[in-house]
Amino acid sequence: MLESINVENNKLTSLKTIEQLPNLKSVNAQNNQIQKLHDGMLDMFCLDSINLVGNPIVMQHASLAQIYEDQTGLKEELSKYFDRPMTSGL
Repeated sequence: MLESINVENNKLTSLKTIEQLPNLKSVNAQNNQIQKLHDGMLDMFCLDSINLVGNPIVMQHASLAQIYEDQTGLKEELSKYFDRPMTSGL
């Protein structure tokens, strides 16, 4: 039932297994050590906000730094990141 998670400033290197939270809408993972994302995030149909500011991943994928309340925009950016076509049903 968790819809929002704040894990900022925790020295995390991954968000792996976050896809096990199917109702998650918002992730604040600011100021960690995240270098890459895992494709399981593509299956998170409720996710519409992410904050990755202050993570190494943003150096190469600035468009993933902050996306707020934009489910379609987030899905598009994740699809680009994983080099996969966006699926319908959003």
